[in-house]
Amino acid sequence: MFELGKTLKKYVVSTGYSIRTAAKTLNYDRGTLNSILNGKRKISGELFVQLIDLLDITEQERQDLIELYHKEIYGDDYEVFNEIKHSLNGYNDTFFYDELISFENIPVNEEKLNDKCIIDGEMMVKEAVQGVIALEMQKKHPCIWFNVDLLQYNLLSMMHLPYRNLREKIDLKNIVCFSTGENNKYTNFKLLSSLFPIMFDGYCPYYCFAEANIQSDLSLIFPYYIITSERVILISNKINKAMLFTDENREIIDIYKNQFLSNIEKCKKFSSKFYDLPELPSVFSGCLSKMTGFSGVSSGLCILPLLSKEHWMHIFSEAEIDNYEHLIDESIKIYKQLTNTSKDTEINTKNFAPVEGIRRFIKTGKDELFISNDYTEPLTVKQRIEVLERILNYIKAGGEYKFYESEFLDIKFDINLIASEILLYNVNSVTNKKNFCCTIDVPRKLLSIFESFLDMLSKNYFVLSKDRSIKALEDGIEEAKLMINGIDSN
Repeated sequence: MFELGKTLKKYVVSTGYSIRTAAKTLNYDRGTLNSILNGKRKISGELFVQLIDLLDITEQERQDLIELYHKEIYGDDYEVFNEIKHSLNGYNDTFFYDELISFENIPVNEEKLNDKCIIDGEMMVKEAVQGVIALEMQKKHPCIWFNVDLLQYNLLSMMHLPYRNLREKIDLKNIVCFSTGENNKYTNFKLLSSLFPIMFDGYCPYYCFAEANIQSDLSLIFPYYIITSERVILISNKINKAMLFTDENREIIDIYKNQFLSNIEKCKKFSSKFYDLPELPSVFSGCLSKMTGFSGVSSGLCILPLLSKEHWMHIFSEAEIDNYEHLIDESIKIYKQLTNTSKDTEINTKNFAPVEGIRRFIKTGKDELFISNDYTEPLTVKQRIEVLERILNYIKAGGEYKFYESEFLDIKFDINLIASEILLYNVNSVTNKKNFCCTIDVPRKLLSIFESFLDMLSKNYFVLSKDRSIKALEDGIEEAKLMINGIDSN
């Protein structure tokens, strides 16, 4: 039995409809609707959207029904789906670390940090950690090794900023331990996504898979620690207690250093490659030539694979880029492969973009990633219409180009699976103030978590159905046509 149907029936009746009149209003088969509202059949996403729009309910009741719908379609995966969604949204809080902490402005009580002591209270622990790192960063060649819970974003930021500020000069190491337990797969993805900011800045951490986290077996009370050249600070599970050892306790520091180095020998290391944006079509084309495809979630309208040769010529009309004809050829190749909807194709693509991105693209002629820099020109209004029509035709032909509402996801980056082993990550770099991208080698067992999330995402209430996506694109095309006619669409 499906409880959602029974709950919906109560609201249908309280709104003043019978099953017969509701079916007639929705242009839906009465017998099928009767089975759904009596809990005998599962409701489709399309019907659910139409039905709750019909009901006379409060906003809170609407949200409760949406949550009940998600619990029914996801079943045991409901909590996993929510955890991954929150980790993607939470990424916005972890990338702009400069707003959270600046080591240059930290008042450091060096005298207090020169003696062995016990630190009590979360705020005091954070201040002590900041102070220890700030003192180490004053050295010519600082050394900072982290063995901490990276889901604690404030601790993660303390690892990121030293690397961002010193890079080549700093000896920065850390170990990320992913769980082998099936029940912890969403925690693994949260750990992975928390690392994207620092990996995108060029740092590659060590990682391993284990039944339990690599915590210090030297202390159950203080399982995490940070080592510098002259200090080691031991940290409790809840980050509310710490113990500081200084150079006077050199034997303690050496014990923890040896344990850390021993753990690293059991680990592998992430690797990454960086690309300037003109190289991006070659990256896509390379994966498509293997007939594997790419899937992902974008922060804006994804148009790169859907541009014609004329569009590319216009984009680079004022650019000083060598051999951009090759870039155009690669892009056209991608478009042809993507639009090959024959049954024998093995290319797997699934792209999710914010529906609000359609309107932004119409207004600016730019996407959020590629055509938003100094060496490219925005598309003309006529060309914007042509691109939207290409997306529209791609969806009508069966292509999996889907739109989501920003109410559900509010991300400021693009994350894609390229081929079967590579994670492509695109973002506006805070460090370099320009667009670029990188690929990160990720273990297959971690990629599968994101693939599962994309499969579940297709069923979400806040992801538009094929018909709703087509309607959104058609509305966007009409709005752009009004712009050509000189009419203010607002």
